[in-house]
Amino acid sequence: MSASPRRLPARPLSRRGLLAAAGSAALLTTSGCGLLGRARDDGGNDRVEQATITVGTLPTTEYAPLALAVRRGYFQHEGLQVEITKATDGSAALTSLISGEYDVALSSYVPLLTAQSRGAADLRIVADAGAAAPGTAVVMVPPDSPVRGPADLVGRVVGVSAIGTVSDLLVKSALHDAGVPTDRVELAPISFPNMPAALAQRRLDAALVTEPFITIATREGSARTAFDTAVGPAEGLPLSGYGATARFVQDNPRTVAAFQRGLTRATLEARDRRTVEPLLPDVARISPEVAAETELVTYRAVPDGTQMQRVADLMHSFTFIDHPLDATTLIASGA
Repeated sequence: MSASPRRLPARPLSRRGLLAAAGSAALLTTSGCGLLGRARDDGGNDRVEQATITVGTLPTTEYAPLALAVRRGYFQHEGLQVEITKATDGSAALTSLISGEYDVALSSYVPLLTAQSRGAADLRIVADAGAAAPGTAVVMVPPDSPVRGPADLVGRVVGVSAIGTVSDLLVKSALHDAGVPTDRVELAPISFPNMPAALAQRRLDAALVTEPFITIATREGSARTAFDTAVGPAEGLPLSGYGATARFVQDNPRTVAAFQRGLTRATLEARDRRTVEPLLPDVARISPEVAAETELVTYRAVPDGTQMQRVADLMHSFTFIDHPLDATTLIASGA
């Protein structure tokens, strides 16, 4: 195991960036949810304080267990109706959560913990979503690139989804673990869907790519995997989870508990690939052929304080946050 990295310079998102940089979320109603254009009943019942909640999600494989819980009626069984909207990206989802547009939101842990650390909002983690697994977060390069490992990235431009995100963190962790100064590599923001084309056109030397875009790029022949980042300090690192404001959690403890039970039931079932793979074309907007080859994150529902602290400690080491953060204080009671 490598030593803990020293604090290194980074360019984390500003408070204004956390709240506004991503723009507005693209609200796309999922099949059968009927969210837009319909009156919403926020009243409670004899089982929950709020019978209908809005959950913001992302078009990623981490969203699959939630989709499974909705389709199989696990939330309805708990007296809860979950209406799903899809945000354009994690920053947009977090912005909508903080503004009150969402009751719960799927988010990468890095912007969520950053917002908490900087006082942009008082947030809680109500459920885990996914952790890094082999082949789910890799550095890809053009097919004929000489890059084979982190040391070969010195002086090159590496694409990440945004500065101050988990992509940024994974690249820095991999570089540091290999003894490469992070300031010797230039990071450039680019959306995941645009990474394969950027690599094929040599507009980037490398990029931190996640699934399903790893599979898409490999099938197209536009890029190849140079090395995996889910190793060393980032092996099995929690990537994303479901957040809510502390006020929502405090005011709706039975609602939160119902959401947790329904999601946990589906998450356990989603660990069987045969259960979750048929959902991926809709969840991640990919073809069945790509879905069949896509590597999946490790699905989790219950946050682990020790694992969550690994994320916070890495963020502090690379100055994503200015002060140490006790990540266990963000885990909602009962999660």
